[in-house]
Amino acid sequence: MSQPLTVQWVNTTDLFCSPSNPRHNEDAVPHVTSSLRRFGWQQPIVAKPSGEVIAGNTRLKAALSLEEPQVPVVWFEGTDLDATAYAIADNRTGEFASWEEEGLTRLLTQLREEDALDGVGFDEDDLDALLSSLAEEDAACLDDAGAQEPPENPLTEPGDLWLMGEHRLLCGDSTIPQDVARLMNGETAHLLATDPPYLVDYDGTNHPAEHHKKAGRKGADVGNKHWDAYIDPKTSVKFFEDFLRLGLDHLHVNAPIYQWHASRRQALVEEAWTNLDLLLHQTIVWVKPRGVLTRSHFLWKSEPCFYGWRTGKQPKKHRRPPCKMTNVWEIGSESDGIHPTQKPRDVFAWPIQWHTREGEICYEPFSGSGTQIIAAEENHRRCYAMELSPAFVDAAVARWEKTTGKKAATENGKTLP
Repeated sequence: MSQPLTVQWVNTTDLFCSPSNPRHNEDAVPHVTSSLRRFGWQQPIVAKPSGEVIAGNTRLKAALSLEEPQVPVVWFEGTDLDATAYAIADNRTGEFASWEEEGLTRLLTQLREEDALDGVGFDEDDLDALLSSLAEEDAACLDDAGAQEPPENPLTEPGDLWLMGEHRLLCGDSTIPQDVARLMNGETAHLLATDPPYLVDYDGTNHPAEHHKKAGRKGADVGNKHWDAYIDPKTSVKFFEDFLRLGLDHLHVNAPIYQWHASRRQALVEEAWTNLDLLLHQTIVWVKPRGVLTRSHFLWKSEPCFYGWRTGKQPKKHRRPPCKMTNVWEIGSESDGIHPTQKPRDVFAWPIQWHTREGEICYEPFSGSGTQIIAAEENHRRCYAMELSPAFVDAAVARWEKTTGKKAATENGKTLP
């Protein structure tokens, strides 16, 4: 029958690591040292009466590095043969266990939220790797149906609010306060990432004139209601300010902002950011697989994106990109000609993974083909999106339905055929 353990505090210098220990533990010493520093002694060392450590060689090395004068010890009562067997068993039996990665990631994320990862043996890079691995698995399980053809006669009408699982998609105007407030429904987003109209030879549906017919008559009519007015620098800046200002009203104070834009409009976007006291931290560059033929002297093979936040309110440490991530994103294109500025899913999925947590909201003022909705779906986030064109609302809803196998409906019960 087991007896209660007797733990004694012993001078550290009276103990020594087992010379026959086959376990290579030097790499573990810094982690155990960090754990001891934070949690103190929660587990004693097991040693022979001679002072030779049987179990806890790494803990002894950590104690020596911390210059601790005494350590807790349980004296092993048994033969040398039993001591050898126990030393092996102490290490080997733990190797049969494995991590349930989703549960581990959830726990580590909670610790990181409270800045409490120190001493647990996993650091920021480890957690980022786990999150990335799980996101890749989810993406592999979710077969994106891709952008859908906008119908000529869309079912959606201006003002329709679609409920797509946990996502919300309003056929409305992201520069109108009432529309944004209705979409957000009193909730706060942790990310604003968007690909707004570039205001460069585009009509109101966020598409070049030659794509006018694909937006449908109803979509084009509604689209041209506003955007045609934004053709000069002054009105362009106002447009950028309007949708950003309203987004900020429903955005967490430390939330980041990603705004894709045309290179020729960069100065105007920057002016809008300055007027709103937004800090432009860096420019992200998406490098496409191939150049795009234009009238410019060089083929366009990249698109820029401003990344920043409210001045003085940068994202918390645990809600930033991985430390090894660069500002150059080489991602394959997913364009199919339906939406001229269509972005690959990862330009939204990556910020979602870095800056938000499961169940949190991403605000998308210009949904387009619904790419960010799909990125949020595969990462277990909620996307609250706005789209002015009824035809492209229909297309985004159809894309989500085909991707998930689920059915969406408007607040008043309309569904796609």
